[in-house]
Amino acid sequence: MSLPYIKCPKCNERSSPSNYWTCPSCGYSESKESVLLEENKDYEEQRNKNWDNRDEELRKWIGEQQNLCKKIIKDCLPNQKVEVSFKEPIEGEWGYTLYYENDLIWANKNTQKALSLLTQGKISEALGISDYGLTEYTNEPTKINISPHTLQTKHSTNTRYGSRGAGFLPTTTHESSHASYLVTHDPRFQPWINEGHDDKWREIAIKFHDKMLIKYGKEIEERFKKLAEIEKKEK
Repeated sequence: MSLPYIKCPKCNERSSPSNYWTCPSCGYSESKESVLLEENKDYEEQRNKNWDNRDEELRKWIGEQQNLCKKIIKDCLPNQKVEVSFKEPIEGEWGYTLYYENDLIWANKNTQKALSLLTQGKISEALGISDYGLTEYTNEPTKINISPHTLQTKHSTNTRYGSRGAGFLPTTTHESSHASYLVTHDPRFQPWINEGHDDKWREIAIKFHDKMLIKYGKEIEERFKKLAEIEKKEK
């Protein structure tokens, strides 16, 4: 069944009615009863076609954005086993990392460090090393998840994600730094501080962000311009 539309007698703009109708284009106003509804099948079919085209473009854009995200992570972590996903995490999260230690030497070192901290009564520090995944050797790849809404957000001033905020590039490099050997294999790394957001992590996160901004900044800028064009195609 075709949806009813009102065609403005003043400017010919179409819209759906409410109890009192005002043209969204020119502001012409009449009560609904005094304005004729039109079942414009051709108009509705064209409108749906435009939406279908928009959705197809958006799906293609998201696929390309996922590939770019994986490319950036690989550039940040060239010699590491990493599995990237794009699932919706806990509400409000931009992304997360589950670190798996693939180096037996470092797993043993961190196990000894955790035991040493325990003998000193530093239980939270020892648990922080273990909880981060640093003490258990495995062949399992580190998991990085980037939320779907992150892929479509150029930038957000979410303070939880530090001075560079959140959004596509900030979150991608943020999570990459959580997985990086430059952080996890540095003796100064203190994973018990703010869930792994210590000074060493921050140093690498900033380096990753700024390096990838130089390399991919222009491409990201153009891609978000394209996204804005796609999202405007509502009619």
